Amino acid sequence: MDATEPAASALPWEGYFHRDAVLFVIDAGMHMHEEVEHETAFIMALRAALRFMHIKLVSSPKDYVGIMLWNTEASRMITPSKNPYYPHTIEYARLKQVDVPTTFELQQLLTAMQADPPAARTRFPPASSTMNVDHVLANALHVITASVRAGTRRVFFLTNQDEPHAPPHKKYIQKACIDRIRDYYRRGIEVEPFFLGSSFRMHAFYADILGVYDDGLLQDTLRPWRLRQLQDQNGPKHSAWDSTSKFAELEEQISSREMPKRVVLDLLMDLGPLSKTSHATRWRIHVKGYNLISEATRDLPVKVTSYGHEDPYDLYEVVNITRPVRAANGEPVQPEQITNAYELRAASSHDYVTFSDEEMQGLRQCGSIPGLVLLGFKDRSTLHFYENIKHAYFLYPSDLEHPGSKCAFAALLQSMLTKDKLALTLFTPRENTTPSIAVLLPQAEELDEDGQQCQPPGMHLIVMPFADDIRTPPPIKTLSAKPEQVGAASKIIESYTRKSPFNPDVFVNPALQFHYDLLVAQAFHTPMPTYRDTILPDYDMIERRSRSFIQAWHETLQQDARVQTDKAVESSSAVPDDLVRRLHRQGTLGQLTVHDLKQACDMYGLRKHSRKAELVDTLSQYLSSH
Repeated sequence: MDATEPAASALPWEGYFHRDAVLFVIDAGMHMHEEVEHETAFIMALRAALRFMHIKLVSSPKDYVGIMLWNTEASRMITPSKNPYYPHTIEYARLKQVDVPTTFELQQLLTAMQADPPAARTRFPPASSTMNVDHVLANALHVITASVRAGTRRVFFLTNQDEPHAPPHKKYIQKACIDRIRDYYRRGIEVEPFFLGSSFRMHAFYADILGVYDDGLLQDTLRPWRLRQLQDQNGPKHSAWDSTSKFAELEEQISSREMPKRVVLDLLMDLGPLSKTSHATRWRIHVKGYNLISEATRDLPVKVTSYGHEDPYDLYEVVNITRPVRAANGEPVQPEQITNAYELRAASSHDYVTFSDEEMQGLRQCGSIPGLVLLGFKDRSTLHFYENIKHAYFLYPSDLEHPGSKCAFAALLQSMLTKDKLALTLFTPRENTTPSIAVLLPQAEELDEDGQQCQPPGMHLIVMPFADDIRTPPPIKTLSAKPEQVGAASKIIESYTRKSPFNPDVFVNPALQFHYDLLVAQAFHTPMPTYRDTILPDYDMIERRSRSFIQAWHETLQQDARVQTDKAVESSSAVPDDLVRRLHRQGTLGQLTVHDLKQACDMYGLRKHSRKAELVDTLSQYLSSH
C-alpha cells in the first residue's frame, strides 16, 4: 500500500494469518542416542531446533515454535485436547510464541548433554518398544490444531530409523499413516521430513506415506509434483522423497526452511456468470497470493523504561498516545466530531468539501468489493516490462473453502499457456482500497534434470499503471563512443564477467545478520560477534584481471578531443584560484554566490554543502592551511 493511501480495513483472518507455527517432532528412541562422528542424532536434532528458535526469536518473534519428543518411556503432554493422547510422547516445549526463557532453557539442556551424552538417555529414557508412527502423527496433529491459530502450520518430523515397523503389522501402520497425512493436508498443515543418516532407505517405510499428500481432488496439472512422480509406474518410488541429509547439514537445512510461504492475499476470483439471465449466479474460485520476494528489514525497537522500579533491568514498555486537537487553539476534539474534508484554496479564503466515512470508502472502492474480476484476455506480447510499477504477487488456488477451485484454475492456466494469452482483471486487494487494473501472467511448471520441481505452476498478478501514472523520460543528449573506446570497454566487461549465474541464496544481508547475532549474544550472554561482510568486491582479483584493461580504456578517453573540450569549458567557467584566495585574505568570501562557492569547493576537492555559511566555513578552513 502506498504511503498516500489510507489505512485499509483489517479482515478477520489478518490478525493471525501472517504468523507461522512450527512443531518439531523428534524421535527420542534408543537408535537416536547412538554416537555418529562423536555426537548423537538426538543432540543434533535438538541443536537444530535451538538454532531455529534463535532465528525466530530475532527475525519473527511473533511466530510459534514447539518441541514434541516421541519413543520415550514416559508420557507428558501439556496442551489440552478433546481427544486422548497416545502414550510414549513428551511435549518438551509447548507450542507457543517463541521466547527467551524457553530458548535459554533448551540451550542449558544441550550444554549439559554435550558435556555428558549419556545424560540424554537419563533425562528422556527411550521406550522399550517402538511407538507406532501413526500414533506420533495423531499426537502432533492434536497439538498443532489445539494450540494456536496461524496462517502457516508446519510439522518438522526428525528420525534416523528408516524401517520402524516390521511385517506383518507394517502395511497396516502404513495405511493408518496415509490417512493421517491426508488429514494433515485437508487441514492445511505441512509435514516436512528430516531423515538423518546418509544410508537412510526412503523406500523402506516412508516413501509411500509421504507420497500420498493429496485429497483426491487434484486430478490435473496442479497435483503435487512429488505425487505425480510416485504415481508414475515407470519410476522408483524412493527417489521422489529423497530428503536424506548428513548430520552436519541438518542445522543449515532447518535454517533454510525458517521463512514460510506467507499468504498476503486471500481473494475470490470472479470468472463471470453461469448463465445469460440478469440474476445469474457468479462463478467464483478461491485463490491465495504470495510474495515471492520481500525485503527483510530490522524490526523497529520499542520504547521501554524502568522509571519507578528499584531494579534498573525491570523494564516495561511505553507507548505514545495521540489525541486530536483544534489547529487554532489546541482545544481537544472527540473522534465522533471529526469528519473527512478536502481543502479548496481560494484567493482570500479556505473552502472545505466534507465527506463521511461511508462516502470516503465509496469514493476509494468505486463500488467494487475485494477480489478479482475477470475482464478478458489479451496476447502476451502486449505486456511491456516497464508497465510493472509494483511488485507482483504469485497466485495459487485453494480448495479448502471452495471445492473445485484447483480444477478450474488448472484448466484456465493450461488454456492460457497453450494460446499464449494473459488475463485482464479488476483487482481490489482488500476493503477501503482503490481498485486497479491487473494482468494475470501464466507460468508453467518446470522440472530439472532429476525431475525435481524448480518452478511451480501458477499465475503472476501484475498491477498495471493508469494513464496518470506514466511519465515520459527527459531527452538526454550523449556523446557517441568511438569503436576503439567500445572495444576497450568490452575487454573490461569480459574480464569482470562471472561464468556462474548470480545466486542470491549465497549472499545474506551482512548488516541484518550482524544485527541478529548481536541480539542473540545479548539475550543469551554469549561472546559478541564480529562483523563480516561477504558482499565486498574482491579488489585483488579485480586488479589482477582488469587493471591493464581499465588503464587502456582510460587512455582512450583522455585522447578524445571532445573530452578535452568539455574540460576546457568546465575549467573556464570555474572561479579563479587567485580571486578565491584574495577574498579569503580579506575575509570577504561571503561576497561570492552559492554557485561560485560550490565551484570553488569542486576545484579544491572539498565537500559541498547546501547552506552558504557552511560553504564559507569549509573554504576558510581549507585555505587557512593550504
